[in-house]
Amino acid sequence: MKTSVLMIAFVGASIVSATTYASLQDQVLIKGQSDTIIVNYEIGDVAVADPKVCDYLVGKGRGSLYINAKDSGETSITLWDADGAERDNFSVKVVTTTLKDILDKVKRVYGSMDGVDVEIRNGRVEANGEVVDPYDFREIESLSRSESKFRSQVRLSDNIIGKIRHAIKRAVAIPGITVESFNDKIVLSGVAYNSTDKMRAFEIAKIYYSDVLDLVELKDTGRLVGRGDLIELEFHMMEIKRSALRQLGINWAPGATQNDAGANAAMGGGAGVLSSVADVGRSLLGFVFQLAPKLRIIRENGNGRVLERPSIVVKSGEKAGIFSGSEVPYYNNDEVQFKKVGIDIEAEPIRVGDGIDLRIKATLSAPSGDIRGAVDTHTVATTAVLPLGQSLVLSNIIRNGDVKMKNRVPGNIDSSSALFTLFLSKDFQSNRSEFLIFVTPRVLKQPKTAESDLVEYKNNERTMIRERSKKEYEKYLSKYDLVNEKKRLAPKRINKYSRERLR
Repeated sequence: MKTSVLMIAFVGASIVSATTYASLQDQVLIKGQSDTIIVNYEIGDVAVADPKVCDYLVGKGRGSLYINAKDSGETSITLWDADGAERDNFSVKVVTTTLKDILDKVKRVYGSMDGVDVEIRNGRVEANGEVVDPYDFREIESLSRSESKFRSQVRLSDNIIGKIRHAIKRAVAIPGITVESFNDKIVLSGVAYNSTDKMRAFEIAKIYYSDVLDLVELKDTGRLVGRGDLIELEFHMMEIKRSALRQLGINWAPGATQNDAGANAAMGGGAGVLSSVADVGRSLLGFVFQLAPKLRIIRENGNGRVLERPSIVVKSGEKAGIFSGSEVPYYNNDEVQFKKVGIDIEAEPIRVGDGIDLRIKATLSAPSGDIRGAVDTHTVATTAVLPLGQSLVLSNIIRNGDVKMKNRVPGNIDSSSALFTLFLSKDFQSNRSEFLIFVTPRVLKQPKTAESDLVEYKNNERTMIRERSKKEYEKYLSKYDLVNEKKRLAPKRINKYSRERLR
C-alpha cells in the first residue's frame, strides 16, 4: 500500500516519460520531472550516489526504474541484476530551468522581432528565422550557447552580411587576403606575406563582426605588400670647389665644422684612400633647400661637377640600395673571389605627413695603400627627417690628401665610378675641392591602372574617329558642290543615315 501511494505521488507531481533499455544513457532532467527507464533484465539492487539530486523506485516486475528529479546537481545511478552482477551505470543531471521558463524568456526578448519564430520542438526551445540587426543576431547566439535547452537557427540577413563583408573588405585592403561570407560567418582566406598583415586583417574584421574565421595562410617575407607611397631618392655625387660651398647655403648639423685647407693639409700623409678616425663626424651631415637651382649655378660657373647622378624609386617603408664602383678579384685558398670597391648606399625612406623620415647607410671602400690587395672601408649610418623639398648632405667622407696615389688610378679599378673619378681630379688632390653626396627624396603620384589607361585610349579613339568622319564628309560635300543642296533639303527628305552623317 505504501508503494502504491508513492508511485501516485510521483505521477501527479511531474511529467512522466519512459526510456527503454535500448536507449539507456546519461539523463538530463528538469527539477520536478520524472523519467522511466526500462531494462531487459530483472533489477536487483540500485544505488544513487547523491540522493539529494534524485531518488528512484523499481517498477512492478522489476523490469523498469522510475527516477524523480529532486534538486539541481549531478549524480550517478548503478544497477545490478537479480544475480548480483553490475549491469548499468549512468549519470543523472538535474537542471532548475524549465522549457517554459526558457520559452517565456526567449519570446520576451526576441519574440517581437520581425522574421523570428520561437517554439518548443524535440524537447527544447528553438528559434528560427532571419534578422537584420547584427547585434540581435549576436544576442541570440549568446543565449543559445548558454542554455542547453535552447537552439538557435536564426540567420543574419544575406543583405546585411553582404554589407558587412564589403565594409570589412574596404577596411582591410591587404593584397592577397580575401573576405567572404559563409553561413553567417565572415571568412578570411588567401595569403598574407607578413604576420603583421595577418593579425591586422583579423583584428579589423572582429571590429565589424564577432564571428570571424581566419583561414589566411602566412608566407612571411617581412614586406608590407601593396601599401605605401612611392618615393624617389635622387643622389648627386659631386665634386665642388671649397670656395663655392657657401653658395649652397648648407645648414650643418650641430657639432659639424667645415674643414679649411690648412687643417685638412695638416692631416694628410696617410696612405689609405678613406678618412682617418680623427675626421669621422666632422662636417658629416647637413641640410639644404632648393638644391637643383643651386647646383645648376655652381656647374655653370665651373665650380663643381656631377660625378654620378643615380636615382631609385622605392615604396615607403622598404629598403633600397645603389652601388657605384666595381668588384676587385683576389685569391683565397686557390679560389678567385671578389671584393666590392666603390660607394654602396642603402636607404629606407618612410613618409611622415609632409616629410620623409630617412634612414641611410653609406659604405665607401677603396684599395688600401698599406697592404697589397686589402680594401679600406668606411661606413656612415644616420637618420634624419626631411621636409619635402629639402636634401640631405653627406660630406668629408673621403680625405683629400689620401687620394694622391702617385697621380694615377689604381690598376683594375673602374675609373668611371663616382669615387674613383676623384683620383683624376687635381683640384681634389690639391685640397681645393670637396666630395659631397646629396640625397633628395620626392613623393611620386601613384600611376593609373592599365584599365583606366585603356578606357581613356578608347574614348580618345572614338573622338578622333568622329572628328575624322565629320571632316571627310564635309570634304565630300564640297567636292561635289553639295553644300548648298544640303541646306536646301528639308529635314524630312533626308534619311536617317544621311542625318547621322551630316552631324
